Amino acid sequence: MIVVMKRKIALIGRPNVGKSALFNRLCQKRKAIVSDEEGVTRDCLYAEIETDEKSAILIDTGGIDFHANRTGNQQILQQSQQAIVEADTVVFVVDALVGPTHLDREIALLLLRSKKEVILVINKIDDEEKEFLAQNFYSLGIENVIFVSAVHGYNISQLLKQIFAGIPESIENNAEEKGMKIAIVGKTNVGKSTLFNTLIGQERSMVSPEIATTRDSVDTAIWHGQKQYLFIDTAGIRKKRSETSPIEKFAAIRTQDAIKRSDICMILLDAQEGISTFEKRVIASIEKEKKGAIVVVNKWDMVKNIRMEHYQKALQKEVPYFHYPICFVSAKNKKNIFSIFPLIAQVEKALFHKISTPELNKSIEKYMQMYAPPQIKGKRLRIYYLTQKSVNPLQFILFVNYPELLLPSYKKYLINSLRKEHHIYGAPITFQVCKRSQKRIF
Repeated sequence: MIVVMKRKIALIGRPNVGKSALFNRLCQKRKAIVSDEEGVTRDCLYAEIETDEKSAILIDTGGIDFHANRTGNQQILQQSQQAIVEADTVVFVVDALVGPTHLDREIALLLLRSKKEVILVINKIDDEEKEFLAQNFYSLGIENVIFVSAVHGYNISQLLKQIFAGIPESIENNAEEKGMKIAIVGKTNVGKSTLFNTLIGQERSMVSPEIATTRDSVDTAIWHGQKQYLFIDTAGIRKKRSETSPIEKFAAIRTQDAIKRSDICMILLDAQEGISTFEKRVIASIEKEKKGAIVVVNKWDMVKNIRMEHYQKALQKEVPYFHYPICFVSAKNKKNIFSIFPLIAQVEKALFHKISTPELNKSIEKYMQMYAPPQIKGKRLRIYYLTQKSVNPLQFILFVNYPELLLPSYKKYLINSLRKEHHIYGAPITFQVCKRSQKRIF
C-alpha cells in the first residue's frame, strides 16, 4: 500500500479580504460561509483540491487581527497560527480596493519570519486594467505575487498552477479510503466543539460560552486503533424563529447537509436538560435521512444522584421505539470519551447487517404468532414473505395481500421485533410494502 501525505496550503489574511470566497472558488463548491459581515469564518476549514492528477489540502482560516477585542479572537489567532505551522505553502490574501493596511504589514512580517513559502494573492482585481491597484503591495516584501478575483474567477487557474508547482503527481490508487463519516449534531452550546476537539486531539473548532460559536461544518479525519474516521463538527441546530441572521440560517443548512453526507450521527445531549421536543425532531430528521445514530449525554459530571440506567430508561420513555446506543461523557473533563468508539463500531456493524430470506421469514412467522395483525372491515393482513433489499441503509421488502391493512403501529411492531432479535441498534430499518396475490406461506 502506498499513501502519500498531501501538501497543505493555508489561506491567511486579515478579516474580510475574501479568503472564504477564494476557498470556495478553489474548492469549486460553496463550503465556507461568505458574508460582508466581518469575522464570519471562525473555525479552520479543510478541503481537498485537485488539478492535473495532483492534490493538496486547502485550509481556510479566520481573519487575523492582533488588536481586536471581539469574542473568540484569541482562539482565531491560535488556529490561524497553527495553520501556518501545518502548511507547506501560505497564500496571503489582501484586498486590492483597500490597499495595504498596517494589519497587512504585521501579517506579512509574521509570514516572512515563519520561513514558509508565501504567495501574495491580491484579491478583488477583475481584469488587467485594475492591476495598477496592486503596486503598493510590493512594499510588503513578498516576491511571489498574483492578481485574482475570487468572486469572478479572474486568474484562478494561474493561482492553482503556482500552488501546485513542485508538488509531485498523487500516488493514491491503493491508498486507504476514509472510514465512516460521523456528524456531531445537537442544539447550540451542548459541547459539540469541545467533544470534537477532544476526539481529534487539537483545537480545531472554537469553543466559547457564546451561543452559535460554530458556523461552518468542520471535517477532520483521525485514526483510532486500526480504523480511520471522518468527524464533522456542525453548527448547533436552533429553532427556526431563533435564527436571527442569514449566517445562522446558512449554518443550519450546512448542519442538515452534514447529516445527509454522514454515515452515523452523534446526537449530543446536555445531561442537565435531557431530551426535548426539539431533539426529537432532530432524531426524526436523522431517521428520515436513513442514517445511523448514537446518543452521547454530555456534561454528565454536572449531574448528581441519578444513575445512568435510570436516565437511559427516561430517554426510552420519552422517545417511543428508542433504539440508539447511548453513553455518558464529560467532554470538558475528557471523561469516558473513548467509550464512543465501540458504539460507533456497533452501529457500523448494524448498518451492514445481512439476514437471509429463510431466516427473515422464520422471524416474521414468529412475530405474527405472538401478535396477530388486527382484522379491518372483515379483512386480515397476510404476509407472504420478507426479503432484504440493501444495507446502509437497511431496507427490506415485505410482500402482503393488502398493503393498506398494514397499520403503522403493526409495522413498527414488526420492525422493532426484528431489531431486538437480530441486535440491530442505532441503524434505521425500513420496510417497502408490496402487494402480492398468492397463497399464504404461513
